[in-house]
Amino acid sequence: MKPQNILVNMEGEPKLLDFGSAELPTTDWAGQTQIPVGLTTPQYGSPEQSTGEPITTATDVYSLGAILYELVSGERRWRTGN
Repeated sequence: MKPQNILVNMEGEPKLLDFGSAELPTTDWAGQTQIPVGLTTPQYGSPEQSTGEPITTATDVYSLGAILYELVSGERRWRTGN
């Protein structure tokens, strides 16, 4: 989840795109789920996304919290050079 995934309609209602994207579908090859490490926007990704740990819908909640932090403070939670 990142700000680009949130649209606001003419009535001021936010619409979330790709919500729940943290729930990756399982693959059956070799009986393991393949989770691409680093497949996130660093400023909004959760710690488990950057380390390759299992992810859940809590990952999306973490990202929404990072977006809220930026909205309230006017600054990103981490400075990444971007």
